[in-house]
Amino acid sequence: MRCFEIVVGASALVSFGGFLHAQTVETKQDGALSEQDVRDIVRESLPFEVHGGVLLWHYEPFLENAENNTEIYYANLVLDAEHEDFGFHFEPRFRDTKLRPFFQSNVWAQEMYLSWSPPSSEGGILKAGKVYSRFGRFWDGVFYGNIPYFDGLKLDPDMGLSWEQTRKIDERKSLEYSLQFFTRDGSTNGSLQGRDTLSIGGVERNSVVGRVAPTFTIGENTSLTVGASAMSFQADLPAPTPNEDVTRWNLEASMTRGPVTVFGDYTHQSGNHVVDFPVPGASSDDIDYLMSGLAYQWDDWTFRYTYSFGDYNDEDIEEALHMPGVVYQINPHVSVWLEYVYWDRDDHGDSSIVDRSLNLILYASF
Repeated sequence: MRCFEIVVGASALVSFGGFLHAQTVETKQDGALSEQDVRDIVRESLPFEVHGGVLLWHYEPFLENAENNTEIYYANLVLDAEHEDFGFHFEPRFRDTKLRPFFQSNVWAQEMYLSWSPPSSEGGILKAGKVYSRFGRFWDGVFYGNIPYFDGLKLDPDMGLSWEQTRKIDERKSLEYSLQFFTRDGSTNGSLQGRDTLSIGGVERNSVVGRVAPTFTIGENTSLTVGASAMSFQADLPAPTPNEDVTRWNLEASMTRGPVTVFGDYTHQSGNHVVDFPVPGASSDDIDYLMSGLAYQWDDWTFRYTYSFGDYNDEDIEEALHMPGVVYQINPHVSVWLEYVYWDRDDHGDSSIVDRSLNLILYASF
């Protein structure tokens, strides 16, 4: 019944908006409501907040036998509703084809959860549903990705409970921390085929994730964040491979001084979460990851350089990804991104190219 009320209410508001638009055209010089006023009335009258966006991506490779490609990487909606201390968050994403071969569809829920913010929690929130894992630094700000992301460590939503809180200690110190338990993975992340448990037909179960990250304000325009995270889960691998207990720990640090930000995020993993990677017939249970970078903000421009690697120690294989990039903010809702990818793989001293490409992205949001 609630869904019916929302649909009917939204339809009525759209009709009302059309009426107001007509009145505005006829009596604009008489002080009638503007079209923006109409949109604000409609949006504020809805029982939820709605936002969205679209990413248009052009991929230009510099490799033999590789073809360029242009596509809608995805379009998304973000809906948030609140009632007293309770909330609902839903982000569906859409594209023409499946994002990864192991996805069930070209339409999926990136996040979807119910939330509760106790009045006495001082900024804490309990989420139940499909929620991003808060292991280490959340992201490096790029479009293309990084080695931890392609192995399933970053931007990874799972199914379960998450307590997240940022507590202000005093005027110059705050503490961000989270504790999460996921009964299973969320079946969707950005890992490449064969590089994470999801993409080989397995399931990650009973994940426990904890993170603590204090932030210190130094002077008028400098802040420093340091953090530590830990994770453990069971990798339910396809038969006949036995299940594997996997642990990860993470150290992170970032500093922002005026328009400059520098950060590093290091992870060590014990236990293998895939089979036949980094080479067929073998898997590594001793892995080091790094996600790092720096960014400079100048007016409407952001210049950045990021570096990430995956060191698969058991097999003596390392992958390194260098990526300079620039973002131009046309207006608050539209931006253009340009990223150059230099991705190599070292296999017992033999180097090979994974990717060399230029990536152009047009991002629009509302």
